Amino acid sequence: MEFAITEEWKERVVYREQGASFTFDCAWGVKPHTVFVPSAAYWPQATPAWMHDRRDEIIGRLRAHLGARYVIEEFEKSDTGPRPWVTVLGARHSDGSVSGEWIAVLMDPDETATPHASWTPEQRSQFFADHAGRVGGGSTPDEAVEDLRQRVGQPGLRWGT
Repeated sequence: MEFAITEEWKERVVYREQGASFTFDCAWGVKPHTVFVPSAAYWPQATPAWMHDRRDEIIGRLRAHLGARYVIEEFEKSDTGPRPWVTVLGARHSDGSVSGEWIAVLMDPDETATPHASWTPEQRSQFFADHAGRVGGGSTPDEAVEDLRQRVGQPGLRWGT
């Protein structure tokens, strides 16, 4: 069975196969990074049905792909379930040049696409329209995230370490 494992930013590792995917949260303030996987007892509750009987296989694939760059740590129970995540972007002027400001965007748990240089102005505009009310700004990444926390009323929202 074909599969793919991608590291998205430093906060997530995504396992994909046959059109389905599952995101593993990570901690990354230290080396090696840590990827969190549900314990054997919690696995059936935390994963979709297609993964239920395949924990050892999938964790083996994670270990082989991630190597020594990540430590795999088990957890018993999620206190939040799938949760939104934050991406931080360098703001750009309409001509595409960097403005020196930062933007933090609250993303849905299953979102993976964030604006990048190859996106057209229309694609960027649509992205921000789709995320209206879930965007913060500042002169540093941390200021942008703090602004986002205040705007969405989630003081515990995490980004980075």
